[in-house]
Amino acid sequence: MERLDAPVCLLRAREEMLLALDASNAEDESQHRKLAGDYMNAALREMRREPARQQDWDRINPAHGCAH
Repeated sequence: MERLDAPVCLLRAREEMLLALDASNAEDESQHRKLAGDYMNAALREMRREPARQQDWDRINPAHGCAH
């Protein structure tokens, strides 16, 4: 997984969870849930790596129509 900033990781984790909820079978659901967990862990690692870094939390606001 490429290194992404925390807000992008959280956005992708959300997308993967939505895909898991809409999965047509248990295998796809499991794969999307694993990816969501991986993105959540990446977000946490990034925040721990640079705790003083200012994060652009507006990037995960759906009202802003974030595209990645």
